[in-house]
Amino acid sequence: MATRNRRAPKNDQPEEAQEAAPEVQVEEVQQEEAPAPVVKTRNASTVESPVKRVWAIADSMPEAKRKDVIAACVAEGIAFFTARTQYQKWKQNQAT
Repeated sequence: MATRNRRAPKNDQPEEAQEAAPEVQVEEVQQEEAPAPVVKTRNASTVESPVKRVWAIADSMPEAKRKDVIAACVAEGIAFFTARTQYQKWKQNQAT
């Protein structure tokens, strides 16, 4: 197998011409620091025992629509998804 000799190409210009050639200045592009990403925190319930509280609210509003019960829970400081999940479990428990 033959190997090639790889050399850099010769510069045929005399040294004086090389020095006189204008230098191209490479501008370093400074990247601006991107702002830190906004991390959404999960909505936490602000009341004690939010699960029991959802069940109590649902018990007190048996004929209300699901939307109304969940809205009442959120108004009292219970996280939306906690209210939604627990209402569903309460509703399933009522059917049995």
